[in-house]
Amino acid sequence: MNKNNLFYIIMGLILLIIPELFSNFVIYAIGAFILIYALINAISYMKNKDLTANLTLAIITGIIGLVVIIVPEKIASIIPLVIGIFIVFVGISKLSEAGFYKGTNFYTYKMVEGLLNLLVGLIICFNPFKTLTLLLRIVGVILIITGSSDTALNIKKPTNKKVVKKIK
Repeated sequence: MNKNNLFYIIMGLILLIIPELFSNFVIYAIGAFILIYALINAISYMKNKDLTANLTLAIITGIIGLVVIIVPEKIASIIPLVIGIFIVFVGISKLSEAGFYKGTNFYTYKMVEGLLNLLVGLIICFNPFKTLTLLLRIVGVILIITGSSDTALNIKKPTNKKVVKKIK
């Protein structure tokens, strides 16, 4: 079994079974990187006392980093919320665009497209954390399928040199 395929399957299972663990890990990692950035700016300020921008940046990013680490669930729910708001605006845009196509075959398509975008965006906005969990589970299933199918293909790979040459 290829190491990549095993990684895909394991990551897929983690995302499928405990997606909250993965999202919290990512949020903690982002918080840690922000805190490291704050520390770098604080050290830079201490070396060059005349750069007060570094001190201000260190304080602001330090506070942001701590908030991200202290409330990862809230931060994780903000990401889908922003995406949901964006999708709502896309839906509204598609609905207004549909007016230009009134009387053509594209009118119905644009109306359905706009309404679907609007509906999906609103669902994400009103339930962002469960939407993130669902999205991570879908990605998990895709990773499991990818890892499993690649493993199956590697197991059943043709060994006949003539067949291998035709494939290449």
